[in-house]
Amino acid sequence: RGQVVGINSALSSRASNIGFAVPINQAVAILPQLKSHGRVSGGFIGVVLTDVTPDLQRSLKLPVSRGALVQDVSDGSPAADAGLRPYDVILGVDGRDVLSNDELIRDISGRQPGTQVRLEVLRDGRKQAVQVRLVERPRDLAGGDPPSPSRRPEPGVGDDAPLGLAVRELD
Repeated sequence: RGQVVGINSALSSRASNIGFAVPINQAVAILPQLKSHGRVSGGFIGVVLTDVTPDLQRSLKLPVSRGALVQDVSDGSPAADAGLRPYDVILGVDGRDVLSNDELIRDISGRQPGTQVRLEVLRDGRKQAVQVRLVERPRDLAGGDPPSPSRRPEPGVGDDAPLGLAVRELD
């Protein structure tokens, strides 16, 4: 019927008929930013997250089975400024429940930098609200930028890599 369902973003050169695509609803959501700024800018709070699994719930004695568990907080990040700590569980954003870390990441990155969000956080068995002002995701984390000199691949490894990445076998 001529309807676009996705936009190819990568193809495997080692296997035929394997590709990766961005769903069209995600692409349409960023079109206004691309038109007005020429690039996509998403919100960022500066945490490393994991899902609350049954094993984590048991071992940490959490009273909830959903949410995004904060594993680490980057120094100087909006999350650090707001007082988030490792082992906090983010249960909601602006009154909407968070079921998983992927859901939280999509929600936060889909918002504009400078936006203030209210996170519902579980800490030490008590719920509390935390206000966080989002910043723009750092370019070295956003992908698409060349590696910084300190993270450049070894000379001679992947110099002519057509995808802009280098790989090597693990020992």
